[in-house]
Amino acid sequence: MDNEYLQEQKKKREKLFGYIFLAWFICSFIGFFIIDDDNYMIMNLGQYFLVFGLMVIFKAKKYEKLIAIPLALIGLSCIVIPYCMMHPDLVPSGVDLDDVIVLLILCGFLITGLCAAAVPILKRKHLKEICTDEVQATVVDYAVSTSRKGTTVYAPIYAFWFNGKDWRVCSNTYSNIGIPERGKTYTLKINPENPAEFFNERNRVYLIEVFVGILVFIFVSSIMYLLLTKGLTG
Repeated sequence: MDNEYLQEQKKKREKLFGYIFLAWFICSFIGFFIIDDDNYMIMNLGQYFLVFGLMVIFKAKKYEKLIAIPLALIGLSCIVIPYCMMHPDLVPSGVDLDDVIVLLILCGFLITGLCAAAVPILKRKHLKEICTDEVQATVVDYAVSTSRKGTTVYAPIYAFWFNGKDWRVCSNTYSNIGIPERGKTYTLKINPENPAEFFNERNRVYLIEVFVGILVFIFVSSIMYLLLTKGLTG
């Protein structure tokens, strides 16, 4: 009875939160049509980034939280910077707000690069922890995605037998490099509670994402170093 009561109270809180969120979303959206001040418009947009970022941080899995950190920081910056521009007396003497804006933008890219490098590693670590059963899976097909520029990438679809049921699962990682061969059998580690969650230990495509994140981090770090040593905007 206690458990049922707690579940019922939880549903009521979630429902109330849903109504509050919907009211906020609608009011903020209407704000875009009635606000004629650029600073307030940016602040209104910033609160969207901040709220959605915080929602992901509180609701998502551990490794997914990193994705939302840059989103929340962008939103916070979009609120704080216009507010400071509207109230110059809040800015400490000797501080150039333009320099602060440049630094904040670069910091946003810096954090994005770090997160882009960390998320694939943390995701793989998470899958290793929950995927404890081993199966022999055959590549039977590919999910195909084509960009506007005509670049085609593939995600292998695996078929295997587990707990008396035939499963077909698809990786969410698309690539045109190191694609598993159709008809070939691979050893997969799967989550026994949800076989749709799996990973292939021999797949190294995630390293490309890590490499890109590291490149972004190094590039932005170099720019920040040059700007700081040269006094930013002068």
